[in-house]
Amino acid sequence: MGFYTDKQKGFTLIEVMVTVAVLSLGTLLIHQGLLRSADALGHFNNLLAAQEWAEAKLWDTRESLLYSSDGAPAVPAGGSFTEFGKEFECSVTTKPQSGADNLYGIQIQVGWQEGHKPVSYKASTFATDNKRIGF
Repeated sequence: MGFYTDKQKGFTLIEVMVTVAVLSLGTLLIHQGLLRSADALGHFNNLLAAQEWAEAKLWDTRESLLYSSDGAPAVPAGGSFTEFGKEFECSVTTKPQSGADNLYGIQIQVGWQEGHKPVSYKASTFATDNKRIGF
């Protein structure tokens, strides 16, 4: 009975090439996952900044409408602001609601650019003025 004994130890070139290919593919997938996570983090940071600004502007507009003498809010209808190094464009619209003399709808839209894609956040609420509620 003869046993096969090979004095040469190590890996063949094919085994090394397959191993390198598998490790490269794994590294590529991990890298893509990290890049997507970074993009998602940037998107949600921008979304949070837009949401905080819109909620504050909604509050300001409601307060301005409540304490105005003519039923018109003293809040600018639009503009821009910068947060986290990102430029945001915004618009505020206030319009009376039909069927209710002292009820107004307030809508705010905040938009920004992420790469080549425009993104926006919208918020709305209702508010009353002080003309008919006795303030």
